[in-house]
Amino acid sequence: MGLDQYGYTTETITQADYEVRLAEFDAMSPDEKWEKNPPVPMLDPEGNPHLKTEISYWRKHNRLQGYMSDLWIEKGRPNKYFTEDGQPMDDYFKYMEKIVKDLNLPETNGFFFGSDSYNYLKEDRLLESDLEFIQQGRIALKQGKKVYYSCWW
Repeated sequence: MGLDQYGYTTETITQADYEVRLAEFDAMSPDEKWEKNPPVPMLDPEGNPHLKTEISYWRKHNRLQGYMSDLWIEKGRPNKYFTEDGQPMDDYFKYMEKIVKDLNLPETNGFFFGSDSYNYLKEDRLLESDLEFIQQGRIALKQGKKVYYSCWW
């Protein structure tokens, strides 16, 4: 058990494309899905088809969680948990990039979060993975996709 965090994109697709992609996805073995990490065809709550693609994954990066929680609250959300639908990133990458590069993500504690993630900065490639998320997110936004951060513990 512990904090698992995801960066992902979504994009709208046609119903026909959804059906084709769903059949392809369902035909893959669990090992294939694990290895290839393909986009997942899904329906949103209104029944509209889209693709969900994971672009980043972190394990117990508590400082990133603290930053995202603060951002969530700044956006006027009622609490700091956004595990179900994810947090839309919009244009927050420009602010996030400076904070990440300056190693100024806030120290954040939690029962499932582990010790301070900056203790493992080099071993876990946290700086690189944070910057990769920002880069991939910016590309996705330019392509008209939506970018989200989500977590679970």
